[in-house]
Formats: sequence, C-alpha cells, structure tokens
Amino acid sequence: MRLAPQLLWLLLLDPTLAFASPSASLEDEVLALARVPSVVGREDAAADFVRQRLDGLDVRQDALGNLVLTLGTGEPRRLFTAPLDEPGYVVSRVEPDGYLRLTPVPDSARGALAHQSLEGHKVTVSTAHHGEVYGAVVVPSIHLSAFRGDRLGDAAPFDWRDAYVNVGADSPEDVRALGIRLLDPVVLERRPVRLAGDRLAAPSIQGKAAAIALADAGRRLAATGVDGTVVLAWTVLGRLNGKGLEAVVHSHGPFEDAHLFSHNFGFEAEGRAMKSVPMPEPGHGALRDRPHGAAPGTVWAPHLARFRFPATGGPRWGDAQVSYLGLPTRYQDSPVELIHSADVRRLAEAWVALAGGDIERPAPPTPPLPKDRRSQGNQPDPTPSELPHGPLAAALADLIERYGVSGAEEPVRERVIEMLPSWAEPVTDAKGNLTVTFGRGDEHLVFVAHLDEIGYRVREVRDDGRLELEHRGGMFDWLWEGQAALVHTADGSIPGVFEPRADAHGATRRASEEPLTVYLGVDTRDGATALGVEAGVTTVSMPKQMARLGTHRAVARSFDDRAGTLALLLAAARIDPAALTRRITLAWSVEEEVGLLGAKVLAERFQDADVVYPVDTFVSSDAPLEHDGNAHCPLGEGAVIRVLESINFAPRSRVDAVYAVAEAEGIPVQLGVTWGGTDGQPFLAYGIPSVPLSWPGLHSHSPIEILDFRDLEALVDLVVAIVRDDP
Repeated sequence: MRLAPQLLWLLLLDPTLAFASPSASLEDEVLALARVPSVVGREDAAADFVRQRLDGLDVRQDALGNLVLTLGTGEPRRLFTAPLDEPGYVVSRVEPDGYLRLTPVPDSARGALAHQSLEGHKVTVSTAHHGEVYGAVVVPSIHLSAFRGDRLGDAAPFDWRDAYVNVGADSPEDVRALGIRLLDPVVLERRPVRLAGDRLAAPSIQGKAAAIALADAGRRLAATGVDGTVVLAWTVLGRLNGKGLEAVVHSHGPFEDAHLFSHNFGFEAEGRAMKSVPMPEPGHGALRDRPHGAAPGTVWAPHLARFRFPATGGPRWGDAQVSYLGLPTRYQDSPVELIHSADVRRLAEAWVALAGGDIERPAPPTPPLPKDRRSQGNQPDPTPSELPHGPLAAALADLIERYGVSGAEEPVRERVIEMLPSWAEPVTDAKGNLTVTFGRGDEHLVFVAHLDEIGYRVREVRDDGRLELEHRGGMFDWLWEGQAALVHTADGSIPGVFEPRADAHGATRRASEEPLTVYLGVDTRDGATALGVEAGVTTVSMPKQMARLGTHRAVARSFDDRAGTLALLLAAARIDPAALTRRITLAWSVEEEVGLLGAKVLAERFQDADVVYPVDTFVSSDAPLEHDGNAHCPLGEGAVIRVLESINFAPRSRVDAVYAVAEAEGIPVQLGVTWGGTDGQPFLAYGIPSVPLSWPGLHSHSPIEILDFRDLEALVDLVVAIVRDDP
C-alpha cells in the first residue's frame, strides 16, 4: 500500500489547522468562532477568541467572565453587547460500562426537536486538561428494528434523557483516563458550513456572528475615536440567568442608551411558551426592534424581549433607552442555523453608527486567525509513535474520506486501485465492480467487500433551488435532518444543509412527514443547475471524518463497508500469489446497499467459485437501547463469522472449518446471529455456499458507526489464514 506519511498526523491526531490568510475576512472570523464551544457558564474559550480579535486594545475580563472594552470618556455613555454563550450539555453521570449521561444547561434549548440533533451524531466533551474529546450519542440500529419490534419513526422526538455517549471507554476508570470529569461541557460536533450566496450555517451562529460583528465595531471605533464613553461588552450566562449582562450594567453604568444583541427575533409569547412568527429573510439587513429611529442597514422585525430575570428582575437600566438588534436567520435553534454574511457587516456598521462612528471609513486590518481548535482524539497527550493501531487507523481514515454513495463509487474504487500491492492486476467490469484474481489450482475462493455507502440521490430540483432527495440504502432520515450536507457533482462536492422540517418547534414524531430536502444557498432551479446539480444523477451525503474513541476504537460514517474494503487490501499485502495452490478472487462490489446489484454480476461471472466469503459489518447489539438476545458480539473480542442472518444460514461444515483455522492460528473469533444480508446472497443461486466474515460494529447505517481496531486486525488475520489454508 502506498500511504501518505502525513496521514498519521492529519487523521489520527486531527491537529490544529492554521488558516492561510494573514488577514481574515469577517466571514472567516465567524466560521472560526463557530468551531469554538462556549456552553453557557463555560465561555472561556470564546472569550479568549474574541480577545485575540481585539489584539492591542485594553480589553478587561471581570470575575464572571464578561469581556469589556471601554472607549472614550465623558458623556453620553452608551452600551453595546453581544453574547458569548450558547446552548449545551454537561456530563451528569458516568455509567459502570463507561457510557456518559447528559443534562442540558437550564433554559438553553427551544422547540420540540431541541435535542434530537444529538441522536446518532458525534459530540465533543471540553475537558480541563485534554482538550476536546470525541464521543458519539447512541442510536438504535436500523438493522435490529425488526428484532426490537419498534417503529422508531413514530416515537416522540429524541429527548436528552435518552442520550448515552460512547467515548471508547469500558469503565469509569477509562473515562477518567481520557480527562473527562463530571460537569464537563458537551456540544454537538462543530461543522460550520459556507454556502453559495454568502450564507453561513452552524449551531448558534447568530450569536457567534454578533460577537464578531461587535469586535469589528470595536476595532473601527478604536481607530476613529468616539464622542463620550462607549462600552462594548461580550457577556456570559445569558441563557442561564442573565447575570453577565446585569453585572456589566451594574459595574459600568448608568447608560443613556443601550443596544443589545438578541436571538429572540421572530418569536412572540403564547402563554408561557414562545411561538415562531415570520421575519425577514437573511440578506435583508440586520434586525431592530424599534419601528422608527433606524440605524443604517437595519430592518424592523418582531421581537420578544426577555420577560423574566431570576431573583433581581434583571439589569437596573434607570433612564436608559434600551433597544435590541439581531440577525435574520433560517432554521433557528438548529445545528444549521443560517445567516447571511452581508447582515453581519450591516450589524457591525449599525453599532458603529449608533456609537457615533464613521461607517464610511475603511475598517482596520484584522489580526491573523488563531489556529483552529480541533479535537486531539481521545488519547491523553497522544503522539503518532505511541498511538496503538496507528497505520491501520490512518489507512482506514483515508478510505473514510472518499465519498461513494451507492451508484457513484468511482472515488472509492480509484483509491482502492492505488492501494493494491504492485503485483495485483485489477479489473473493473461494466457494472463498476473491481476484482483481482491470482494464484492457481482447481479450487476458487471469492472474497467480496462493497465500495458503496448509504446516502441520497437528487430526485428533483425544485423551482426554488431546493433539492428533493431519494434514498440510496436504508437509514433513519431524522439523523440527517438539520445537519451539514455534501452534494456530489461531476465537478466536485458542494456544501449544503439538510433542511429541518417546517414544524420543527411543534413536532410530535421523531420522523418527519415531509420529504428530506437540501438547501445550497441558491433560490432558483437555474442557480442549482449552474452548480452542477442534476436530478437522477447527483448524489448527496454528509461530511465525514474518522475520530478515535479511547485506545482501541473509532467512530465514522461508512465503516460499512470501508472496513471490509480495507481488510481485503491489508490481506492482499500479506499474500504471496506465487505460493498459493488455489485461485483467489478479491472483489469490491458496487450498489450493495440498494439490492446487492454489483454482487449479482459477480456471482454470474464467478460461477466456478467453491465458496464466497462476504466481508461486511456484523451489526452488533453491544450498546444501550438494544436487546442483547440477538446480535450480541461484543466489540474488542475478535472477528465474527456471521453464521445466521436474515436470508442466510452458513453451512455448519464451512463454519466449523473457518473456526478451526482461527483456533489454529490463535485468532480471536466470535460466532454471530444478526439481521440483514450480504453480497454472498446472489452466489447461493449458483449453489455456492456463503460464509460471511465480519467485525462487530455499532450503529450501522448511521453517522456514528463504531468499530474496534483489534477486531479489524483479527479479521485481516482470518482472511490471510483462510487464503493460505483453505478450510
């Protein structure tokens, strides 16, 4: 295999990535801050980021964590504020088996689907000494639905009480070794998106953008000077108790007027609840709550002022005139909350104008952005030479980053060809299957892994530019809803967002009644087609990157079947074709997820095979929320012979023979019963027995498939042993 040496650094350690531009744009600043977790009450990282954006200015931080920049002296005294905090969770319990339980920070979420975006996705835990540690929130397997007897889509929306977080630990001691402590903050993995049309999307992005806009206003005002006193404050605790703002008003007031950023535009009170109401679309200007006396670049929108403050009733404004500014958003309070970059500039200019500054004067250069805060993997102080399973993990991560929705597997196939040993003579058939046949003799063994992954294809490009999708494989749609998307065209991948349902705040079911759609940032059919989108051809998936969990495990989308694909590649690298006395075919099929279509072609082509060994995931029930009476092959206990599945029962003699080879070679192996099928099924029609070989995997067909490297290593050993000593 030819593996780039830098993969170990890039994919295992996920190091901080430096931005190339010495002077960042406002959009770059917003997207960079959007990567920084700042759960309410734990906003220090965001405060550090904002302070760095104000390099050279006299920024003070008070005991609560508020940042305050005071410019000028005398009267009038004006206050401008933006929040540092965002909704989030904390670790509230560590289970005996190492899973984490969560509690939301109070008053930090709105709407019926406020917590559903956690299910089946990666999160990061912000630790005191080990940086951000990856975890994955458990989701029941779609393959095991029939065994559980549930209709999960009809269930109520996911609730935080059902969240179990897998950090690759088997005990509380393992959790402590990762640096995780009770009450450490937890957020959904940060994946900010820059869409066409200058749209930006990320969790809580309007608050992040406001903090950057206020920093931009501060740089401008510091360069030009102000009349009177201008106090700029980046406040903490806003979503918890509002005491950050109250402390600033108490310490730096009184003020004659105050202009506060608010994320409560587009809401009105309905009894004790909040109800969404229409507001201007992103791109129409910053928002204001006053119909008259407008700042430049702002438009009026309905606003729900905070109507309660614990204990003291809120800041004591005295005679101050208090107004609110905001940003138009789509998909508010979702992981793809969306704004327009032009509105961020208008918000900054509005604050400058309200402070008496000159908005026509060019803004001073921005400082270089700090390095991106990224997870260092779930390893205490990791270095490449010390990480277990390093080369294996690097190779797997490389394959994971190739996208190949069923029917569009070419990028994966090309990489597999590059990774084959030099002696291999690969053949690609008309269907797109890749095969390598070698050795000699009458016996013929066929091993098959599949190249494709689940995803979507564009069914229709709507008049408004949205993409309506159809399935390519089985999955729970709600795991994709409200998440970052990638649209794969002939010219490359385009960022987008899977749109949240229209009734997100009042939903009663986990699944939506609406078809899943993608928004690219364009608002016409011509705009989408100009980007290369073609109905019936273009595929859609989700950004993915492998992350390590603990010492031996990893999480990523499409381990099914990149892990099987790699197992055959690694086995090939250890085989000497000249020493074999039987013929071996290694095959990588296409369109497995949509009906074993590639395997049907392979079965017809290799009718002389004596046995076929499909190499694919064993869907394991070794997780909370699953019934362990079926599919219970624990992770870390070896490869799996997938004896019984939905439509195959491997012959006893063949199973016993493979098990005997494993025992003779000291290879840990398990016997498994699960649901689902493999590429071996079409071979049965030609009288060829199928003996599936697997590794135990969790949460197959979700964004958080999990495996244990020790099981994958055992699988590679097993394939090599079978080839050398045919059972």
